[in-house]
Amino acid sequence: GPTKLFIPLQGLSELDKEGGVFFNMESNRRLFSTIKKYHASNVELIEIDAHINDEEFAVAMAMSLQNML
Repeated sequence: GPTKLFIPLQGLSELDKEGGVFFNMESNRRLFSTIKKYHASNVELIEIDAHINDEEFAVAMAMSLQNML
């Protein structure tokens, strides 16, 4: 079936939020660019300019799932 990978451009965990102990935006950029370069062609990448714990990110994922169902 259809596969989507959501990328939260502003961070992946509570600890890597801006000001957090593991905040390193350059590392995140490198990770995301590697994912974009090597992901399977049948996987749709969806980049969201939000942190993984932001409501905006959760709503985008929930709406996508609802549309797929």
